[in-house]
Parts: sequence; structure tokens; C-alpha cells
Amino acid sequence: MQISYPEEYLYHYTGAGSLPHILIKDGGGKSTLYATHMRFLNDESEFLTGLAVLNEVLESHSDKLNIDREFLEYLIQTFEKKKDGMPLAGHYVTCFSSALGLVDQWRGYADQGLGFALGYKQADLKSMDERYENVHFLQCIYDEDKQIEAVSQAIETEFAELPANISTDKEVHGFVRNALYPRRFSNIAIQLLRIKHPAYKQEQEWRLIVAPRKKSKSKLAGIGQFKPKLNFRSNSRGLVPYYKVKMPDLQRIVVGPSAHQRDNVLALELLLEERGASEQLRNSVQLENIPFRA
Repeated sequence: MQISYPEEYLYHYTGAGSLPHILIKDGGGKSTLYATHMRFLNDESEFLTGLAVLNEVLESHSDKLNIDREFLEYLIQTFEKKKDGMPLAGHYVTCFSSALGLVDQWRGYADQGLGFALGYKQADLKSMDERYENVHFLQCIYDEDKQIEAVSQAIETEFAELPANISTDKEVHGFVRNALYPRRFSNIAIQLLRIKHPAYKQEQEWRLIVAPRKKSKSKLAGIGQFKPKLNFRSNSRGLVPYYKVKMPDLQRIVVGPSAHQRDNVLALELLLEERGASEQLRNSVQLENIPFRA
């Protein structure tokens, strides 16, 4: 049967070995995903793409920025000295896609098709953004003009109010050091984390971003700080820092299009039964039916 792809769902691709760790015992449809430090995502180039756009905005589009010229020059120099991840320190990411039916997605993010795509309601993911001050749920930007626009707006917002009469290098240095501290740079960092190379546009990615906790408490009722415990795992690159993020109810599971798909369906059914999954989730299982060769 052909799978329908409701627009209200977003999917997290995962390998078969990860699924038992994702599904919570006796949780009905509860699950836990890993939010990985930005420097340690599978594609190392993703870390550099946003920084490259920031550098382009500061150097090539500076005449369009509505901030002090002298300060901007110092900002450019500071970025050049510290651009090895300075704006992105402390940000953790877990990824979703609105796309199913793409061979590259299954091959690259789900064990060569042996894995699964976990479907969550977009509205439920957005509610996490609304509930926590330091959690952001945003769609990635692939268009280069829109990338420059987003970063430019973020820079102007961050530095719209400069200290009056910056007159000495010491004063400028002190302001830049404090302003670029990760907890005060999050407006720009969040935009950088939305940026992906146009070649990956077909992935239609969304990101749940956990930013550094803020010192100040929000005055808005019901808005708090997300305070997960830092964990570590290992991969082929070494030690990887990550957060465990408790997710909204899982709505559907799509089984990858491998040659062992039927066996994976049986194993999944047994896993869902053992985990005490809800009847709704057990009945949600679907098969990805695209032609696939590993």
C-alpha cells in the first residue's frame, strides 16, 4: 500500500540498533532522542557552513548592516581570531525531516535502509519551543539569499544597542568579550544552526536546538529552562557529548526499505509489545516501499 505523507508529521531517521534505546519502557508512545553537540554531528562540514555565511555577512555585506562601523571592524577581527566554533559553543541539535521516500535519507541516516523513520506531530515539537526558553524548533534554510538575510537580521538584533561612546580598544574589547559569550550570542548562533548547503535541500530538514541555559529567569508564565544532564558516547571520531531529550508522543513508525524489511517488521512488533507501546502506535507501523539497493 502506498504511504501517505501528512504534512503535519516530521520524521527522525534512526538505525535499528538505536531504536531500543529510544523507546521508553511502559511509556505508551514516549521516546527519548539524542541532541548532539553541533561540533560532533555526522557531517562535519555542517559545522562550517553557518560560520562561512556569518563570515560572508561580516565581510561582504557589512555596508548593509545597521550597526556602528568602527565596532563592526572590531567584530570582524574578533571573529577571524576565534571562528573555530566560538558562536556555536554549547548548542545541541537533533534533526527531523518532512521528507519520506528518498533513497539518500534511508541510506545516509538509517543504517542503509535497515533502520526506521519515527514520526512526530509538528505541533507537538513546536510546543517544546514554546515551553522552554532555551529550546528552539526551526526549519533549516537552504536558499543562500535567505541565509544572508537571516544572519544579517540576527547580527543587527544582537548589537542594536551598543555602549555609548566606545572610545578605546579596552572598552571595545570588554564589550565584545561579553557580547560574544555563548549565552549572549544565542540569537546569532540559532540562525547559524539553521543554515545548510543548498545541495541538501531535498532533505527538508527541521532542527530542535538546545541552547545554553540563560542566567535570567523568564517572567512569562509557563516558560522555563530545559536542563538536561550531559552524557557522552563514542563513535568513529572519538568522544561525543549529547543530551537525552524526552520527546512528545511518537505517532508513527516507518520501516526502512531494506531486503530484510519483513523481518524488521516482525522484530519491531515484538519490541513495541515488550516496551508496552500504545495500541495506536502499534497500529501506526508502515512500510517504506521505494526501490532500494544498499
